[in-house]
Amino acid sequence: RLIRISSHPPVGQQPTFDDRDSTVIDEVEWSSVSAVKARREVRVGEASAAVVIAVGALLFYPWLQVTGPVLVLLGALGLFHALTLPTRTVELEMRGRSEKEPIRVHAVRKKTARALLAVIRQKVSGEPQPAT
Repeated sequence: RLIRISSHPPVGQQPTFDDRDSTVIDEVEWSSVSAVKARREVRVGEASAAVVIAVGALLFYPWLQVTGPVLVLLGALGLFHALTLPTRTVELEMRGRSEKEPIRVHAVRKKTARALLAVIRQKVSGEPQPAT
């Protein structure tokens, strides 16, 4: 089974994981997972920050004799990074759930997230697990 903990702490305060944060602990059975969908999202904030850095460096280029070229390059690389490496998440859709929001798995490139997704996909597809 999967366990999801969600908490909504007040702005500017530390999470306490109790009634003040509206902490909810959901327990989800494997059989209720109906689909695993991969999502990609372009990093708009990172791209806009990179453009601002590059344009600012170009506007103030005469005064930035040493750092101007570096800032233009940094902005260009930031824009390249934002457009070519989107944020990847995986959504687990549940059957028979009254809530609209699916469970999201972040950091799918990390080893533990990849292992979790492999187990979830095996459970959803009904394939037997390999012996380890």
